[in-house]
Amino acid sequence: MKYKEEWHRSLPHVMNVSGGRSSGLILINLLDQGMLNAKRGDVCLFTNTSAEHTETYRFLQRLTALTEERGIPFFWIEFCTYEIERFGLPCRSPSYKMVRPIPFDNQCTPEGFKQKGEVFEELVSYKGVVPNRSRRACTAFMKVKVKIDFLADWFSESHDTPRLGHHKNKPIMDEEAVWSMHKKRNGKSSKEDILRIKEYLLQCDYIRASQYFGAYSTVGKRHALNDIDHPFVDIIGFRADETARVKKLVDQGANGIPYFPLFENNIGKPQVVDFWKHRADIDLNLPYDTEKSNCVYCFMKGPNNLKAVLRDDDGLSDSPASIKWWSNIEKKYGRSGRQSSMFGGKVEVPSMTKSGFFGTYSVEDPKAATYENIEHAPDPGLPCQCFD
Repeated sequence: MKYKEEWHRSLPHVMNVSGGRSSGLILINLLDQGMLNAKRGDVCLFTNTSAEHTETYRFLQRLTALTEERGIPFFWIEFCTYEIERFGLPCRSPSYKMVRPIPFDNQCTPEGFKQKGEVFEELVSYKGVVPNRSRRACTAFMKVKVKIDFLADWFSESHDTPRLGHHKNKPIMDEEAVWSMHKKRNGKSSKEDILRIKEYLLQCDYIRASQYFGAYSTVGKRHALNDIDHPFVDIIGFRADETARVKKLVDQGANGIPYFPLFENNIGKPQVVDFWKHRADIDLNLPYDTEKSNCVYCFMKGPNNLKAVLRDDDGLSDSPASIKWWSNIEKKYGRSGRQSSMFGGKVEVPSMTKSGFFGTYSVEDPKAATYENIEHAPDPGLPCQCFD
């Protein structure tokens, strides 16, 4: 990686690791070249949506072990919410929490990562609607915001994250509070609908406990920065064939100083594939010709990629690795009402519609997350910014 300015060498480096081969390639090269330094404040970061493929998690576990063996901290973080009071009523506020790179089990490993859609569903229950091309709350909350919040704590002088939430020693948000807040905001949904949507949220932890960085990384926090707005080098795995993704991220502006090592060195998908042929011991155990990494059925992958994923789906899994999970989320959280089409423009649709991941469809003839719906969905305009 070549620095654009000499003074960038001294800045903390943030390596965004999505679980895909592109960001994995950059990480290994940076480790091999000795370009990461824990004392400088460098950190590797995976933002878990709980909707990744099982093999993606195994790949990330291997990358985490390799990274921390080299003395560089690697953190897994997840979106979460916690209870607060607003306008005299209890409600939820978004944040993040650190998790360990072991599967979650409520009894044995409650500090582990979630992989059955729990984080994704908490976001959908919090926002009250499934994400789509027009409203990508998944990227905004589960990728971007959690990273910003984590780095604010990482660049502080504390070795712990602060406790977030009220101090009443028990949950204060219940069904009546949910309904009262909905009416206070002039919401139009029925009480039955709003309670159905918020049911999952009411079961989530009511505080975000303080967490010690050293408990979630074998390396922990080695730097002595004390500025939450500290500039940093933001390393992102967009390839040379992903010009649109690079341009969009640069145009949006970034908290850090963005570096795109693959794009800047004209490295595209063929070179990435070739690299991993020589690192089979670590490589992601998924086919090169399907897009199963990152959120398995992400609506931004486009119909051709999604159809390829669907061909290998036996429909038996209760996790986001199966279309059945996405279909159930659509049915549970899809909203009815007069809306414009999510697939472009301000096109009016029938007065009763329901919005899902892959399209806007009629209640009388609903198309949930099925093969037919994917098959007829238009190609996405721009891919998401999930830092592959």
